[in-house]
Amino acid sequence: MFSIKSVYRNCPELVTVMVTIDSRAWNDFRKNGHLGQLYGIDISNEVYRTYGVKAHNPTVNESIKVKTGTTTKIIELTYADSEWVEKMGELIHVDFVAKKRVA
Repeated sequence: MFSIKSVYRNCPELVTVMVTIDSRAWNDFRKNGHLGQLYGIDISNEVYRTYGVKAHNPTVNESIKVKTGTTTKIIELTYADSEWVEKMGELIHVDFVAKKRVA
């Protein structure tokens, strides 16, 4: 139904997620009034399962137009996330002012 293309952190509290979805499926969600479920439940649950981001309270930019000749819509969601869980390994905390690792 949808595919997560990228997840990146804007700041300690915000995470931006780029998602592609078939434009016909998105129109069906919109017509039936289920976009809130798609953004707030379905996508946020997938972001949590896949990337460990406890995403909630999304701000949505769905104004990115479908390109001519394609049937894929791109959606940018910015989620509030108070707890960042990195699944790709241990984070190395660095104090860039003192130029050293922080324990």
